[in-house]
Amino acid sequence: MLDRAATAHTSLIRVIANWHDIAPTRPRNPSDPADPAYHFEGFDDLVWQSGLRGIRVLLTVWGTPRWASASHKLNASPRPSDLGGFCTALATRYSGHYRGRMFVGYYSVWNEPNKEQFLSPQFDAHRRDVAPKVYAAMFRSCAAGIKKASPQALVAIGETSPRGSDRPRGVVQASHSPGRFAQLLAQARPQLRFDAWAHHPYPQGYRGSPTASFSWPNVGVGNLPRFESRLTALFHRRVPLWLTEFAYQTAPEQPSGVTYAQQAAYLGRAFDASVNVPSVGMFVWYIFRDTVGQRWQSGVLRRNSQPNPSYFTFRSKAAQHDVANPTIVVPPRPDPRVPLSVVDFKADQVPGDPPIGMTYRVFDTRGNLAVIGQARAIVPLQGTIDVVLRFRPQPARTYVALIDLNDIHGHTSQRRARLLVTRR
Repeated sequence: MLDRAATAHTSLIRVIANWHDIAPTRPRNPSDPADPAYHFEGFDDLVWQSGLRGIRVLLTVWGTPRWASASHKLNASPRPSDLGGFCTALATRYSGHYRGRMFVGYYSVWNEPNKEQFLSPQFDAHRRDVAPKVYAAMFRSCAAGIKKASPQALVAIGETSPRGSDRPRGVVQASHSPGRFAQLLAQARPQLRFDAWAHHPYPQGYRGSPTASFSWPNVGVGNLPRFESRLTALFHRRVPLWLTEFAYQTAPEQPSGVTYAQQAAYLGRAFDASVNVPSVGMFVWYIFRDTVGQRWQSGVLRRNSQPNPSYFTFRSKAAQHDVANPTIVVPPRPDPRVPLSVVDFKADQVPGDPPIGMTYRVFDTRGNLAVIGQARAIVPLQGTIDVVLRFRPQPARTYVALIDLNDIHGHTSQRRARLLVTRR
């Protein structure tokens, strides 16, 4: 399935790091990923296999082990110190400093902590809000552990559900709206440090409009500009938004779902509306392929791996934002720089490897060769390099750069970058 994802220009996958499953018993040394209580089976290979295909991984920490709470439930609020130990071990394992284990540069803490289904309690016996303050302590401890072990990793707060009742007993469960949750969290910890706010702007029900605005302080795709402004005001700085879940289920897999054609159309509309919000830097579709027995049936691939129409929409939209084959805007100045994702080359590297080599050729829209050159680059931990093209682009022109890459292990790849040159 990773091959299909790579072919569809997927640049990142989100994986739940279920603490409950990874640490079913209390570790004697919680910060040590080699503690025998930890079971990372499958994670190492998934991270590495993703990297070989140029795909980064976002790990979302969730799921309280029985030993870490009084209620012994997955959604129970854990002791922050216990969570911090686990987060330290997780980030240490994927810090990029251990041979055979790739660097993971994206993390988020908990899943939909504004809903009792995922974090309990939301309110105390006197109907007072408690979840935002509890979550603030959880996030602070987990993020500190991640940053200590892997300083270059980015850690997102939130992972909020789109809707909430802001009442101890809602129609379905106790919950907070994302706008209210963010407000109370900022009040509890106004100086809290985080790299992004993760959010799930799902539509209303199974068939709601993909770009609808909800009644504030609920947040759908249509509310993202307001949410962006609100987060800036609450935390007194620009807050990047990661949209880490969005989807439509399809019929007949889910009888109440939309048609295959509607799913494709709604995916496109939601994606376009989301990426037009300046602070949105990530859009994750949930899920890639349907699986028998799974609760959600929203894949762009069917259970037999045949593509739905939404697969082609996904591939087309993702190609426009492909970090391995980017489209960039540059001024008409000498030596433009092209940021290029080479995660697949980083996956092959071992300590002491020489820089990767490259030959680039730049063409104008008529196919005329503008420049040919060679360069070398050391691949940093994050897996992104800057390729300097030694020529002066002309104003208001478009160029295509073909970049042939190679390393000492025989790994080769050709990348394509499109340069849109401004008038001045």
